[in-house]
Amino acid sequence: MMIGIAVALRCEYCLWKHVPEAAQMGATREEILEAVSTAIVMAGGPAVAYGSMVVLQILDDLGI
Repeated sequence: MMIGIAVALRCEYCLWKHVPEAAQMGATREEILEAVSTAIVMAGGPAVAYGSMVVLQILDDLGI
């Protein structure tokens, strides 16, 4: 849920906190990206940049 809110609010610092925490708690890449997708639908175009660039970079850095 926090990932979706961070994407919708375009808070990169929040994403760097919440994506790794979600992964540590057992969330899969697919589950994280589902939250991102929902945020993009609700927040529109600006959320696409955060969902597609920032979150994917974090997931790649985490190796998941």
